[in-house]
Amino acid sequence: MKPIDKNIVGKIFFCLLQLVFLFPLTGQCQQDSVIKNILSKVKSFNTNFPTEKAYLQFDKPYYAAGDTIYFKVYVTLGQEHLLSTKSSVINIELIDANNKINKVIKLPLTGGITWGDITLPDSLSMGNYRIRAFTRWMRNEGEEVFFDQTIPIGNIGAANVPNETKSTSTKKVNSQNDIQFLPEGGELVSGVHCKVAFKALDKEGKGIEVKGTITDKNKQITSFKSNPLGMGFFNMNVEEGTFYKANIVYADGSRNISDLPKVPERSVSLAVIDSTAKFTVAINSSKSYYRDNKNKKFFLLILEGGKAVTVKGGLDSTTVKFDVQKQYLHSGVMQITLFSETGEPLSERLVFVQNPDLLKLSVINQKTVYGKHEKVLINLKATNATVIPVVGHFSVSVTDEGKVPLTDSTGQNILTYLLLTSDLKGNIEKPGQYFSNTEEARKDLDVLMLTHGYRRFTWKQLLEDKLPPLAFTAETGLEINGFAKTLTGKPLKGGLVSLISIENGLILNALTNDKGEFSFNNLYFIDSVRFVLSATNAKGRNFARLIYNKEVLPPLTVNNTYQIPSNTNELMASYLENKKLQQIENLKLGLNNGIKLKAITIIGKKFDNHYYTSSRAGAGNADFVIHAKEFSKISGLLSTRILAHLPGKGLPSIIIIDGVRESNLDDLSADDVETVEILRKGANSAIYSDEKLQFADVVIITTKRAAGTDKTNKTSTGILPIIIKGFYKAKEFYSPKYNYNQLKNFKEDLRSTIFWKPNVVTDNEGNAFFEYYNAGSVANYRVVIEGIDASGNLGRTVYEYKVE
Repeated sequence: MKPIDKNIVGKIFFCLLQLVFLFPLTGQCQQDSVIKNILSKVKSFNTNFPTEKAYLQFDKPYYAAGDTIYFKVYVTLGQEHLLSTKSSVINIELIDANNKINKVIKLPLTGGITWGDITLPDSLSMGNYRIRAFTRWMRNEGEEVFFDQTIPIGNIGAANVPNETKSTSTKKVNSQNDIQFLPEGGELVSGVHCKVAFKALDKEGKGIEVKGTITDKNKQITSFKSNPLGMGFFNMNVEEGTFYKANIVYADGSRNISDLPKVPERSVSLAVIDSTAKFTVAINSSKSYYRDNKNKKFFLLILEGGKAVTVKGGLDSTTVKFDVQKQYLHSGVMQITLFSETGEPLSERLVFVQNPDLLKLSVINQKTVYGKHEKVLINLKATNATVIPVVGHFSVSVTDEGKVPLTDSTGQNILTYLLLTSDLKGNIEKPGQYFSNTEEARKDLDVLMLTHGYRRFTWKQLLEDKLPPLAFTAETGLEINGFAKTLTGKPLKGGLVSLISIENGLILNALTNDKGEFSFNNLYFIDSVRFVLSATNAKGRNFARLIYNKEVLPPLTVNNTYQIPSNTNELMASYLENKKLQQIENLKLGLNNGIKLKAITIIGKKFDNHYYTSSRAGAGNADFVIHAKEFSKISGLLSTRILAHLPGKGLPSIIIIDGVRESNLDDLSADDVETVEILRKGANSAIYSDEKLQFADVVIITTKRAAGTDKTNKTSTGILPIIIKGFYKAKEFYSPKYNYNQLKNFKEDLRSTIFWKPNVVTDNEGNAFFEYYNAGSVANYRVVIEGIDASGNLGRTVYEYKVE
């Protein structure tokens, strides 16, 4: 067979990219039944199993106890990265250094967009925490597709800042260093100059530098040396029947000898050469394989940007090449698979496409030097790759680099996550370095493609129709689910279940199915709300047994894929020093008077025009703290059990349960209580605006349900009172406005995050405007803007200026 004409292939590829969106090709490009079948399965997979991805931009890379973590959420659907309209709810979890969930909030998604915050108690222990984000739909693909990022959190009362080596995951560590050798395309091919990638990991699963030699019967064939992350490649001429060994020397001085993969007698494999304007794809076969398959047909299936393209050919040479022009591709991971004429996948190769197709974000007409407390007005201009203005959603963070030194310019961002790491298996260290647009970065990126598999599916599962069934539906709103039984334990069929809101009297009705199940869907409410479930049978009698199904969160069994930069300790020391100065300044102004309720979290339940709070058992912050295990030692009503633990005074007059003002303690079972906190008179002025509460004794009760420790479903006969946690109401970032004539009356401005705005939307001309005031320190300021437009195009820019 003559080599395929490169120009013709380029034109064919362009034609297919323009006309195919996971559909069989027609006309002179009509595919045979095998190709049609595979394309049909790919199309069906993308239709029925569209992938949702969640990405969070934070206002800064690390925090201290007492801070508020601000974040913007982007949820995309499919490989085109379109903002998702599938899910309307996202879960955000704060996970502590002991791999325990510290806090969970739900946020409403509107067109794939939302934002929120997490307030960190002053008493929070230092450590490497994680923030995990997922929709219920994402659970169909498993926890490995969740957004999961490590966030270092320090505490000014601690001697040190978080240790970057401490793991928050359940990953098993290796007993020794390890290395993998991965031939390009999956197999070594005899008679061919093959490319072999490798990846070395230390005992904790991090990349470790390595070097060594490849030998054949003690004769050196070639040598190799990794990059700082333990990855690299080498080329070698492969001979049939030869057994190759690697003599390895790790950076820590340890040594090892490892066998390279065996050389099959009959093998075929893909190879890709990346050049500036094109990819050259080669199909290499051994002499034995070529002899047995000469002139047989094959086809390539190329998946990229949500599109599927096929190219057919025949094997009439041991090497067949063709070109793929880059200009017709979208940035991101491209999967190339070689199939036999019967549809058997023979070889696969991942390639990363880097094209100038990202959004162009510009900060227009801005100065490079500003004064302290000076007003800054920014005009953001967003255009696509062809410089056409776009409407898009963006988030903006401005930080003082003197107080928040940049930990790592090669860390995670919207481009690295949505285009790269979210599509690959395994841990990707320093993902930002692959986008530095240097020759070295391009080589390292290609090695990354060779050492990490494609995450979405395996061909065996897809072609044999063995994909796991969908276990989770997308949430279109909050849900309250359960089932009803008769008093004899049988399902209550056709029963009427009513959901009654205690707050406003709203009543919703639902009928049970044949299994006795009921569901109230598409609900929307803020914070914790009390409801009553009531059920009657077909005769209108209220004798049904009701069970409320408590939502079960996914287990914490998957490693986060974001590494803590090695210089975090040093940089956080500067951050914590500024935190101490902030506290001193607050003390000067009397802002820390009274007892500090370090572990109190505002949940935003409004009552009588005041906000009440629910605490998460901040030992040492309230006057008394009683934990669940202590209640088991005493019997009786809840009030009786609380009194048994209180010295002297009686019960407080103010009762707050999960943030809601209540009148009777004994409406709640002691078995449902996680913690009780007692605040005596005078300790509440910093929390309550109501003077009656400021000078009264208060009991704050956190139930097991609110604390996330209740693992059982709730059961009752006839009626069932329940308290459901609704959406979290995000608070607005406070940004002061200065008047130069009144600056002397302001406290010293030691803000680290100068400005945070999660909801910047450009207009039809691609413009958006926002303003803020600088703080009072001389420093470099860093403005980070990230976002996405309606067509799924991503953008990120960093703008810096000085404050003098």
